[in-house]
This record gives sequence, structure tokens and C-alpha cells, in this order.
Amino acid sequence: MVRKALALAIVALSMAFVPFAPQAANAAAYGPKLPTQTNIEVVTAVNGQQLVFRLSDSASDGTSPAGTINYTIVRNGGAGQVVVGRATSSAVQVNGHAVLVKGSVARPGSYLVSAHFSPTNAARYLPSSNVNRAGVGTAIHQGSGGGSTGTTGGLPNTGGPSIGWLLAGLALLGSGLGAVAYSRRRTPQAA
Repeated sequence: MVRKALALAIVALSMAFVPFAPQAANAAAYGPKLPTQTNIEVVTAVNGQQLVFRLSDSASDGTSPAGTINYTIVRNGGAGQVVVGRATSSAVQVNGHAVLVKGSVARPGSYLVSAHFSPTNAARYLPSSNVNRAGVGTAIHQGSGGGSTGTTGGLPNTGGPSIGWLLAGLALLGSGLGAVAYSRRRTPQAA
């Protein structure tokens, strides 16, 4: 009985350090600068028509900060080789709305679009980059990845206190294991 009371006290003590109410992510947890994401969406990629892409940006606080997006549209050859020819490269201003950009008349093949966002308020927002592919007459996946590093597939940093939750979870796990091990009755095995 004493063992069970001690195990219950250990579990209750470990629960005292875990907050019960969920806490929302706070923009102040990011530090002085907020991460942004550059978005590239394929609007038109049809043989014989002009290539059209929609460029936009967004920040982790839910806003779309003002700034400049420098973009390049390049026609790729086989195995990732750039076809000798003209690349469309320019810069557009964004101020909370997506911008349509037009490239050259599309020919069969794949096109690589890269974009880099430079925020006007560099003291509050971080720059970001992105790359997207568009296929004309080919079977290329047309995605619109994103992220501050220009890569896709990772989880976004939502600003939550991850270390605190990790330590609280490990403390709960350890106290639970200790409580189970301590309260388990040891009986001899019959041979």
C-alpha cells in the first residue's frame, strides 16, 4: 500500500510541472525576425501560349509583407541541363497581393522558375526563396513548394516551446515507468 501511495505521489508531482491549458504560438517566440515563404503557382503552361505564373509571399504571422520578388524562368533540357537560349529574369513589387508574371511563349519541355523574396521591412521579416517546375507537353509534377530555405517537405516552425514540452514529456514518461516498476509485485515464477 505504501508503494502505491508513493507511486501516486510521484505521478502527481510530475503532473504539477505540466501546464494543462494549451498555449498559442506567440510571434515574440521567433525573436526579432519572422520567417517568410515565397509561393510560385503555375497558372498557364500550354504549348504555343505564354507561360504565366503567380508569385506571392506570406509570413508566419499570417500577413503578406511588402517587398520585392526577383524571379527567373529558364527552359530546361534533358537531365536538368539548361537549354541555350533566353532566360526571363526580372523583379516585381508585392504589397499583400499575388502578382502574375508572364514568360515567353511555351514550347514542349520543362521550365524552371526560381524566385527570391526580399522584404521591405528587413528588420521584421526574413527573406525567402523557392523553386518550381512547369511541364509543357511533358509529365512533370507542377507543385508549389515553399519555405525559407527554398526546399519543400519540412515542417514549418510555428514558434511553439518545443524544448519545454519535450522535457515535460520525458519527465512524465520517466515518472510513469518508475511508478509502474515500483508498484509491480514480484512473484516467483513456477518452474
